[in-house]
Amino acid sequence: MKNVLLTLAISLCLVFKIHAQENTVKEAQKAAMKKLEFLTGDWEGKGWVSMGQEQREEFLQTERVRFKTDGTTLLIEGQGKDTESNAITHDALAIVYFDVREKKYKFDSHVMQGYHGSYDAMVKQDTFIWKIENPYAGTMVYTITLNEKGQWFEIGERKKGDEELTQFFEMTLTKNKSQENE
Repeated sequence: MKNVLLTLAISLCLVFKIHAQENTVKEAQKAAMKKLEFLTGDWEGKGWVSMGQEQREEFLQTERVRFKTDGTTLLIEGQGKDTESNAITHDALAIVYFDVREKKYKFDSHVMQGYHGSYDAMVKQDTFIWKIENPYAGTMVYTITLNEKGQWFEIGERKKGDEELTQFFEMTLTKNKSQENE
């Protein structure tokens, strides 16, 4: 009987310890993710992209950004359309989270062309940055900030090898009026 009670007591201690650790991890994730609150809401605007020597192509863009899983992840849904034909040219889904063990943000994305990946990200004061290493396209760095008007301002830069970073992408989005004070 003593062995049964001892086993039960040890089991209960382990359950409480695991529960306390889970809460600590969750609270650390939520605290880190709170730094991305400036991105939440529904955004729309326009931008341009230039691939290679081609001319800039302009597009209309929407972004829908929400905290999920009790504030431990951020879901980003983006859609771009051609300004002339209104055809969808970009359809993407990303999940951002803070990896407590690695002590860094991760950006997991999927795009309509079938590409997907998990990338390291960084958060600074109202700035979100992620970097993609691609053996064909080189290094691409995306930076989102809030400009002086409170708009989502994003640029994409790339380089191959020892080249300098060159901008190939830019967009400016305005938050839906009904969400400006959220």
